[in-house]
Amino acid sequence: MALIKCQECGQEISDEVVACPKCGYPLKTETKKPWLTFETTPTTWKDVIAILIFCLFGVLLIFLLSKFGTDIFKVLKDIMMNLNK
Repeated sequence: MALIKCQECGQEISDEVVACPKCGYPLKTETKKPWLTFETTPTTWKDVIAILIFCLFGVLLIFLLSKFGTDIFKVLKDIMMNLNK
């Protein structure tokens, strides 16, 4: 830790402080820690459509599981077989 003079008021201060305690002159710019910053990108219509499709598949899966229980794989197999006809 070294003592330096504030460029604004001339007060002797530590070189580790962010701003002069007397006049508030900024000595160092505070940097955000990279693990605490989040860069967001704007949501596009493709993202919204993908989320809606994912939700619809989830609702369909829940419906099929509640309707057919553990026989869901048999039902899905029958559906696929009927599609191939």
